[in-house]
Amino acid sequence: YGKKFPEVTFVWAGDSRGYFWDANGLHQITADDVKSEDAMENLRNDSPLTNMVSADAQYTLHCHTLAVQRPTMVFCATDGCFGYLQTPMDFEFLLLSTLCGSNSPEQWKENITAVLKEVAGDDFSLALHSIGFEDFEALKSQALVRKERLEKEFLPASAEVEPEESLALWNAYKPEYESMLSEKA
Repeated sequence: YGKKFPEVTFVWAGDSRGYFWDANGLHQITADDVKSEDAMENLRNDSPLTNMVSADAQYTLHCHTLAVQRPTMVFCATDGCFGYLQTPMDFEFLLLSTLCGSNSPEQWKENITAVLKEVAGDDFSLALHSIGFEDFEALKSQALVRKERLEKEFLPASAEVEPEESLALWNAYKPEYESMLSEKA
């Protein structure tokens, strides 16, 4: 917590992701090293990796630096955190619902770990750091406002969702989600 806004550098290879989360929602920062560059399509088709760290083969490390300009959560997640959910919106909802249901950072860690253990078909790792929030309650307050908007505008009204509805919701959500997406270099 605190008011200082730093620069953040993401270094990656493969399909683990770096994200920012702020009042505007979840923003994927790192571009996946997979054949499909669309996050929703990758969830549905599990595109093969085109680049990964390996002792036996050449690989490329990508690097992207961004200046944090407003209260933000910066985090990195392996595909075990998001790869078994239906949509990128569901990943943001998982983060926010566990946050809003917690009374402390420690409880949030326990809550998010419990949910990820239920949904992940793989191992998972998630590391995050909040920047610019006065305290945990300020973070939760911003998360609650965003969670309500997410539920109203970007999540289906029922569990029975047609593919066309899911795609329409993704297309509405996608511009902000991809607004900070890096170019692979």
